[in-house]
Amino acid sequence: MKKSYFLNLTIEELNKATYAILPGDPERSKELAFALNTHPVKLKHHRHHLSYLIDIEGKKVLIVSTGMGGPAIAATVSELYSLGIKNFIRIGTCGTIQENVQLGDLVLSRAAIKFDGLSQSFLDEGFPALPSFSLTDSIQNAAAQHGVPHHVGITVSSDTFWPGQERYDNYSGYLLSSLRGNVDMWRNHNVTNIEMEGAALFTIATFLNVRSACLCGVIAKRTDSEELHPRGKELSKKYWEAILKDALIIDMKKTPLQS
Repeated sequence: MKKSYFLNLTIEELNKATYAILPGDPERSKELAFALNTHPVKLKHHRHHLSYLIDIEGKKVLIVSTGMGGPAIAATVSELYSLGIKNFIRIGTCGTIQENVQLGDLVLSRAAIKFDGLSQSFLDEGFPALPSFSLTDSIQNAAAQHGVPHHVGITVSSDTFWPGQERYDNYSGYLLSSLRGNVDMWRNHNVTNIEMEGAALFTIATFLNVRSACLCGVIAKRTDSEELHPRGKELSKKYWEAILKDALIIDMKKTPLQS
């Protein structure tokens, strides 16, 4: 049984799973596994990749942490693709730059601005970073059914947490002049949120011709401050744990050939 290099997983261990939920944090991987299934099976903890296999409606679903940033999620998706995964859902956190979006709200990306370097390694600069609309729609339907506050909008994906997101709460407080004013520009272009992995996920998924979606909880309301709020994390966790199982069930019924 050949093991993947980064994840240390084999195709046999995945047991014909075709869906993967991709949190960044290993602890979030564990929390999601136990929230969605009473008896998750722990597979591996290799590097920053903690993986569990769960059962949803008789079908296996993989949950595995990716680590932080575009290169990490791209490596994860590439290896999972070679192991038979065809549907990828990123679960993470973000900051919003719109006044009408509140702490804890969920944001589904309908497109991502490629403010990163990873995307350029796979597709031309002008090629759009887009999710699977059908997979995104399944998640949105589940959110609506549960009455969970959510938004579908355009995401900016940055390689960096501070300068690329025009955050001034860094160690020096200094930003290149070329980065100043980006948040106001994006806000005026009706961008909803900023995070670090969506564009890379969409790009590699498009390159591999598989499905992807990005679901982020708002933990910073940048129209008020750059502060990261624990309450935003609590609400986001509550909301995505409430909807993910039903989102998977909705999508599996919609796409029997891919699920």
